[in-house]
Amino acid sequence: MPESAVPLPLIRRGKTERIFLTTLPEAYQEWKDASGVDTRKWLFPRDIARQILKRYGGSYESDGNKAVHLVKAYLRYQEKIKQRPGVLWEHQVPGVEFLVTREYAILGDEMGLGKSFTATFAADSAAETGHILVLCPASMTLDWRDYIRTVTGETAQILRGRKADDPIEARWLLASYGVIVPQRKRVPAGTVVVIQVGSSFWLHAEGCMVALPDTSKGPHVCVETAQQTAQVALLERLQLNWQGASAEWPNVGTIVSFAKVPSSKLMDDPNLPGWADRLSHIPPMVVIVDESHELLGRESATVRSIRKIAKRAKWVWALSGTPMPNFPRDLWAQLDIISGGQWGSNWDFVHRYAGAEKNEHGGLNTKGKTNAIELRSRVSEVMLQRSMEDVKMSLPERIRRVKKVEVDGFRIKIDGADVHSIVAEQTRKSFQYKKATIIEDVINRIVQGQKVVAFVTLVEHVAVLASGVAKGCKSARIWTAHGAHSGEARSEACIEFRAHEGAGFFVGTVQSLNVGISLVGARALLWADLTPEPHLMLQGGKRVHRPPLSHGIEEIFFEAPGTVDTPIIETVVERLGYWEDILGLSASADDLRGTFGYDKKAVLKEIYDRFVGSIGKT
Repeated sequence: MPESAVPLPLIRRGKTERIFLTTLPEAYQEWKDASGVDTRKWLFPRDIARQILKRYGGSYESDGNKAVHLVKAYLRYQEKIKQRPGVLWEHQVPGVEFLVTREYAILGDEMGLGKSFTATFAADSAAETGHILVLCPASMTLDWRDYIRTVTGETAQILRGRKADDPIEARWLLASYGVIVPQRKRVPAGTVVVIQVGSSFWLHAEGCMVALPDTSKGPHVCVETAQQTAQVALLERLQLNWQGASAEWPNVGTIVSFAKVPSSKLMDDPNLPGWADRLSHIPPMVVIVDESHELLGRESATVRSIRKIAKRAKWVWALSGTPMPNFPRDLWAQLDIISGGQWGSNWDFVHRYAGAEKNEHGGLNTKGKTNAIELRSRVSEVMLQRSMEDVKMSLPERIRRVKKVEVDGFRIKIDGADVHSIVAEQTRKSFQYKKATIIEDVINRIVQGQKVVAFVTLVEHVAVLASGVAKGCKSARIWTAHGAHSGEARSEACIEFRAHEGAGFFVGTVQSLNVGISLVGARALLWADLTPEPHLMLQGGKRVHRPPLSHGIEEIFFEAPGTVDTPIIETVVERLGYWEDILGLSASADDLRGTFGYDKKAVLKEIYDRFVGSIGKT
């Protein structure tokens, strides 16, 4: 086999740091003796590997070779690409080669470059026999099913529910993160359980969870604003008077029992064990972990479950447009899962690459960056990360503009207990001025044969726009998506919208469409509600303006002048182009925080101050 036939190096998994890339045992021994390098060196340099192959001619079938399956996978890939010329974009070819020659790898291409399609083709080449498992957010399962059908012609089986008793019938298996972990045990009716997690205590009862801090000031409700009413009502019904972690458990009156238990005791309901144990016994030949940047908790239930499934797989690949959302520490869980523990302990990793040091509370501050050149060198052999600019791909033009809506007799009274709820309420009121104009705009575009997407932040606005357009254009095809829909239902709506060839209207909450969703094909993106969170606007725009887009789009921000829209335009919308130029396609809240010191509370406060300053608080 010629030296250029197989991309190098061939990366293997395992709990040892020793990586074998030899054509003959003698070749490895000769190189080791000549170089004097410790045999535990974690990876052969690429140039040395090529010298070995050139000298010894490439007998990959020798008994001493541990990477035969990688070479065979590469040869199968070459055969498949000859049979289906043009099936891959030009930049996807090196992506497939990168994956099939590595037992573990991270494909970190920017959003829109086709990571899922690349990984599907690579997995089909790698696994000559056995199952291929894709783990992804629930909203992505149907998209993955489409990719698999397009690339292989096969129908993937979606594993549903945590009971995990369905027969496994297909080669390709799809599972959301939620169904692989065991179900937490439910707290019996009339029972209150306090869970201790480190130094924190959490009360579970009646379907609610309340944080009980070590303080004499009473219970502190540590939840989102929308849930606070239920939490406070629970505490009032139980008449709890929390006096701190060391105090006696309070009298709970009619409550049957009140017990302090470790959090682990709420795990592993035997009736809902999740799929992890069953999948680990197959085991899959290839495991693909999509949106892997979400796996930041080094010992979370999800991470433990994926680690268990991946332990005996031949290939394990992670896909993420932002594999390191903010700090080097974010890489460890991903590398640990896919490499089978080859990157060492989290303790060692954060001390070597994250500058770990004790903080004032006795814990570890791991937000630093140390030995960056070394980390970059090591990671570069197992992670391929490219931007559109890197692969010389450009998108059709996108025009951003603000469209002002006439407001008559404007007068708003500011109500609300906190800045977040005030901004949300004022967004609801500003929508009332804009909805008729937005509906008219959508109908006009549909009549012209266009596909249109509208994003809102409040669920009730989805129904208002959908019903308004349906009433004004009875023949219009309309799709909706919001948080009350399952991830699979949202994904199905997006797939139908993309596949539809005529005019149509898609409206959804931007918060429910922020993971792996594509709405490519629309001619216009309309922001009916303006969110104060810039990363949601950046990511929302990329749901529409992404490959394989063949035409330009308009992105229109509707403003009711004098309402809360105006400070959001000034504070967020006018800065989007700058943020996007710096951060690229996959900007997240962590990216904004790390690069610009973005702070959600500070932005909300700036919007509030500008709003109040413009109208006066009444």
